[in-house]
Amino acid sequence: MENEKLKGLAKKILERPIRNIVALGLAGLITITAAKDNVHFGSTTLHNPKENQYIWGIFPMTEIKGDAKGNIYTFGLIYGANAVDKNRNVEGSIWANGLLVGGNEVGDNSKINEGMYANGLLVGGNEAGDNSKINEGMYANGLLVGGNEAGDNSVISGDVVSRGVIASTPLSWGLGSNKEVGLENYVHKIEQKNK
Repeated sequence: MENEKLKGLAKKILERPIRNIVALGLAGLITITAAKDNVHFGSTTLHNPKENQYIWGIFPMTEIKGDAKGNIYTFGLIYGANAVDKNRNVEGSIWANGLLVGGNEVGDNSKINEGMYANGLLVGGNEAGDNSKINEGMYANGLLVGGNEAGDNSVISGDVVSRGVIASTPLSWGLGSNKEVGLENYVHKIEQKNK
């Protein structure tokens, strides 16, 4: 009887091997990371996190309120996003990864001491608010759109790399790939239109 059950289970696994391998891999990854205090499932609001944070979900949206020490990693099955409040300091980097869309948004007068990374199969995008400071660059990757934007008087150091059919940086846009390499304290200015 037990042999028949094992054979039946093996047959079911072999019927859809890719799906089952992915499911087992995700289950293992979730099990390993769930044992840590800094792992969250679904949309999460973080108040002054003191270490690396890992957020998982289908559409997880991570809000960072207060200053953060460590990296913030958000992984979404469809969409993954991070939003940093105004006037905040993140001592690490922020990563937004989604199977389809990944995006980061940083409020005005905020500072990211390491880079911003947004990855999605279709769209990856980063946006920094006015008077913000981004050290170690901005990276956005998507098959269709990879975009990095910066608000007025924002300071960017490091590389700004956008990849996608439409690829934009705060300085220009292009097709396929658009890079600004080795920026040091570049100050982005937005021209004000006269009314």
